[in-house]
Amino acid sequence: MVEAMTTGLTPERYGVLDRLRGVAALLVALYHCARVGTPQLVPSGFLAVDFFFMLSGFVIAHAYQHRLEKGMPLGWFMVLRLVRLMPVVVIASAMGAVYLILRWLASPEDSDPLWMIAGSSVINAALLPKPWIGPVSGGALFPGNGPLWSLFFEVIINAVWAIWLIRARVAVLAVLVGTAAIIFGAISVASGTTSIGWEWASFVGGLVRVTFGFGLGVLIYRLGLAPKITSRWTSLLALPALVAALMLPVQSVWWQIGLVLIVLPAILIAGAVNIGPSRVDEYLGRLSYPLYGVHVPIIFVSGGTVSIIAPSYDGAPLIFLSVAFSVLFAAIVLKLYDEPLRAFLMDKVRARRDSRVAAPTSEAAARVS
Repeated sequence: MVEAMTTGLTPERYGVLDRLRGVAALLVALYHCARVGTPQLVPSGFLAVDFFFMLSGFVIAHAYQHRLEKGMPLGWFMVLRLVRLMPVVVIASAMGAVYLILRWLASPEDSDPLWMIAGSSVINAALLPKPWIGPVSGGALFPGNGPLWSLFFEVIINAVWAIWLIRARVAVLAVLVGTAAIIFGAISVASGTTSIGWEWASFVGGLVRVTFGFGLGVLIYRLGLAPKITSRWTSLLALPALVAALMLPVQSVWWQIGLVLIVLPAILIAGAVNIGPSRVDEYLGRLSYPLYGVHVPIIFVSGGTVSIIAPSYDGAPLIFLSVAFSVLFAAIVLKLYDEPLRAFLMDKVRARRDSRVAAPTSEAAARVS
């Protein structure tokens, strides 16, 4: 949700990871279909978020570790992260607002007041959580487009990593990850689920969840585990293992904890073979983030439309079709909005940075002359 959903920033590329994040984003979309009336095909699909956190830690460490150690300013790193994340956040929040307004028009009694919808949508567009408890939305941090909660925590852990964890010894990082794993397990058992962090009631659980996932990804990179274990042959197991882990019809919280603490890290290590991606893999990697951002409003509007127009009709086929439409729309967003806007913003911030660097030099030259 995240750098895990972008192409690499260095010449080396992890093609299998591109493939994994693309498929994981699709499985998340299928998981959310059950929220509006389809059979649940991906019972553990929400755990793809934990996999994205792990991917993010691994890929960001790969892309930025040495650059930050060589003097990249923290502010520049955070600007790069926000340029990467915010275009999709803005359009995803706008789509979430449209969904909430349509829901309010169709059934005001089942919706928050319009002023709350407008306020939360503006706040969410800045990648900030809704600060109040809504009469219908409750403590949901991002009521119009739930998956954005993970991006909020992603920005927090990115900053913590760049400020502190990048300089932490491996032993310190391992203790932090182990402690987060224990707390994550305890909170999950107490809650009866590992689906925590998306609402105020489990906010601390979200912090622990992202700390474990991202920190583990960084730790795997720092220890160099993947090159020692992974080969082209073992990487072939990564995708079927990910699909099986998220689709097996097991609901136990202990199963979920086992997936997060053991299975998903093993899949990351198995897939982290440093090979160039195929065109399909590369495109899946690029498409994954827009798909993650836009699919929920599309699926929820489709489900709501079916329930209003044809309440006695089995709307599952149409809702599943909305997943295909989400993929198509994500491709359009990627091509016509996300990538062009990011390129434009990068040109602007680079020009601003270069002008600031050049200004002191010019002033010094003027004083000398």
